[in-house]
Amino acid sequence: MKFKSYTKSIFCLALMSLFAVACSVDSDPLVGPKNDFSFTDDDGVEFVYALDKGFIRSLGLNNNGSGSYDVDIYLMTADLSFENLTYMGVGESIYIDLNTEEEGILAPGIYEFNADRAKFTIANGLFLHEINSASGLAASQFEIVGGTLIVSDLAIGQELTFDLELSNGEIISGQFDMPLIEIE
Repeated sequence: MKFKSYTKSIFCLALMSLFAVACSVDSDPLVGPKNDFSFTDDDGVEFVYALDKGFIRSLGLNNNGSGSYDVDIYLMTADLSFENLTYMGVGESIYIDLNTEEEGILAPGIYEFNADRAKFTIANGLFLHEINSASGLAASQFEIVGGTLIVSDLAIGQELTFDLELSNGEIISGQFDMPLIEIE
């Protein structure tokens, strides 16, 4: 009789421990979006890259009468930096030319690809794969020809979530929620 009670107690403790661990992982407030993106090359090999930094450059009012403001975003991997609009190091970069509704900021909303430069559009962009600043070349370079970018306000900063179609037919998908560094 004692053995049966002892077994029940151990089983209940094990079940409660499993439940407590599962709940703590699911409800962890520190778990947020990943700062990364995925890319599948022409051979079908998927790569996932960690994004380490992002830059924003405000270029002012577009001259097409749309009332939109031109903003460029540069997202980069850790071994790549950006000095005087020049890449330094080796790594990956996503460049996105956006059109927003307010001067000097990236307004929250859904930006969709459309070359007409209206508010909340992606006019163009590039994915540079394996840039090497010493040679000045990228192993491959693909134009952004479609897709969406969602900008959401967070308590501190903004979150960018993107699914961008490349000129080779592949999609790069990712998230970025670190502060964007302003450049001139």
